[in-house]
Amino acid sequence: MTSILKIEIMKLKRSSVLSMMVSLALLPIVSGYYTIGKFIALGDNASWDDLYNFSIPIYTLVILPTLIIISFAMISRIEYLNNGWKQYLCLPVSKTKIYISKLLIGSFLIFGSILVYCVGYIIAGFMNGLSQPINYFILLKLVGIFVASLPVVVFQYFLSMRFANLGLPLGIGFTFMLPNFMVAGSDKYYIFYPWSYPYALGKAEAFGMMEITMLVISIVVPLLMFLFGLKKFISKDII
Repeated sequence: MTSILKIEIMKLKRSSVLSMMVSLALLPIVSGYYTIGKFIALGDNASWDDLYNFSIPIYTLVILPTLIIISFAMISRIEYLNNGWKQYLCLPVSKTKIYISKLLIGSFLIFGSILVYCVGYIIAGFMNGLSQPINYFILLKLVGIFVASLPVVVFQYFLSMRFANLGLPLGIGFTFMLPNFMVAGSDKYYIFYPWSYPYALGKAEAFGMMEITMLVISIVVPLLMFLFGLKKFISKDII
């Protein structure tokens, strides 16, 4: 498994996925930084919560799902080019390990994006001279956002591995992302729409029953989707 992960990492280094991950994660931080800076320049008080509240909605509603959709499409697209799958499957490696390794690499990218956001958030706060203690519950929520993104992660991975046409996973992914802006603002229906989970976890003031329910769903549903996708991948003779 380690050798396969090294191969996948080498493939990523040749693509633009890593630079895209960093730049997209920092966009909402830069926006929040300048917004907070304007408040401070006007003599208003600003806090770590303000910086977070100005940056996290755009990250969870736009940046994170966009990164998931594009990253997994690119990871799978590499193998569909130049008969990559045929060469890959000629190696003495099981399909199970290949499927798991690509999912892990994509998941690491998403977690890395959240980590970049977190580091950027802390740096932006200190650069703006925020003197109050950091609200560590915000850091805990960022972990929750990663868990909450897993249904979308596994779903997009399944689509990207299933279809050779890059347009299909991209089109389906962005189609499901668009209603997120309406559903995420609802207090009733967001629980039925996993695309809204990262935003809902990001704005939560505490981890109550609703948030715990979302986290449980975000673990159980991706696990079932993963097993289904793995079975399909193994049973497919020609890719």
